[in-house]
Order: sequence, then structure tokens, then C-alpha cells
Amino acid sequence: MQSPPPLFQQVDAGITIGEALETTALSCGQKPVEWSDAAAIQAAEVRATGRTTITPGGVAAAAQSAATINARMTKDEDKTKLSDVLAVSA
Repeated sequence: MQSPPPLFQQVDAGITIGEALETTALSCGQKPVEWSDAAAIQAAEVRATGRTTITPGGVAAAAQSAATINARMTKDEDKTKLSDVLAVSA
């Protein structure tokens, strides 16, 4: 059985998934994590690892958790930001 590629593998665009997530954290880092963000991060993780499920404790799992918690909060300043989640991948 072949092991999946690392999360920071080279992608078609010439950058790694890790670099793409880091760029997102820098450009949109203060935005609260929403479900659409969690879905995009999950898609990137699935593509990078070749797995069909997210890795427990990984970036996508953290994003899903943050989106769930953020959905219950009313004040944006109390919500988990993209930079908080994506810092795990850097």
C-alpha cells in the first residue's frame, strides 16, 4: 500500500498547498472562519493527501471545528480567524 503524499506537495500551479494556505492566511487572515472556508481547506487537504476523509487534528478538521463554533457566536471579534487555523499549516 502506497502512503499518501505530504500536505505540502507541489501542485499544478507551481506552489505547494502549504504555500497557498500561508498566502491565504496573510491576505485574509483576519476573516472569521466560515463553512465555505472549511470546505475549501478540506478540498485542498484531500487533494494534497489523496485521502477521501480529513485527517483528525489536521488543518481541515480545525477549520471545520472553528466554523461550527463561529456559527454560534454573534460578535466577529470573538470568532476564530483564518490566520488562527492556517497557522497550523505553516
